[in-house]
Amino acid sequence: MFKYNTLIKFLFAIFSISFIACSNDDNDEKHDHADAEGLVLKIEEQTIVTYKEGVVTGSLTISDTAETEVELAFLDDDGDEFVPHEDDGFTPEYVVSDTNIFVVEAEDGEHNHSSEETHLAFHIEGKQVGTATLTIKLLHNGHSDFTSKEIPVIVQN
Repeated sequence: MFKYNTLIKFLFAIFSISFIACSNDDNDEKHDHADAEGLVLKIEEQTIVTYKEGVVTGSLTISDTAETEVELAFLDDDGDEFVPHEDDGFTPEYVVSDTNIFVVEAEDGEHNHSSEETHLAFHIEGKQVGTATLTIKLLHNGHSDFTSKEIPVIVQN
């Protein structure tokens, strides 16, 4: 009986330490594990699309003959913009409904941030006139922490 009680106490101690270690983070960063509640898309520093509280406002309108740089920032539950860092295991993923209409290319590694380093940047290139959608995910170490609703993308001449 004594060994059983000792084993239970030992297992409880290990479980408690594990739970405390996972729930208490000494890092002062506000967005260690990005709690994205929305996002904003900007072109030339002007907000074009906002996604918050489950609602997409706006759409991206691009040319079928040019490539456009789009800046992306995520929104926390207070509506503040933030950029999760790739060094912490965060990467955006772009899902295009029809790659015959447009394609997306993320900027790589060290060039991943715009000059102000307050947004992620990606390029969107129109392939032919039409309408398709873009869904943006925020991946953390390979799993999705956030998925937007479909964002309309209109490709014009």
